[in-house]
Amino acid sequence: MSTPVESVDLETPLREAAKKMQRKDIGDVLVLDATGQVQGIVTDRDVAIRSVAEERNASTPVERSCRRSRRPWGRRPRYRPPSS
Repeated sequence: MSTPVESVDLETPLREAAKKMQRKDIGDVLVLDATGQVQGIVTDRDVAIRSVAEERNASTPVERSCRRSRRPWGRRPRYRPPSS
């Protein structure tokens, strides 16, 4: 069994991202750029800590509150077996 991944665009307001998480009963959504590439993730904690606690407007784009990837998504570091 698999669960579909939910996502929002970089320009999606925090309010809409939070409503999507509430409707789907989930704690995070991926943040995608215009080409559909993952740019980061926004969690319910991000909404609470980075938005509500900092008194940001709920219309602020998720781009300003999401956690960005430090490496390109979809790329995994290569496994290198220990040398013998």
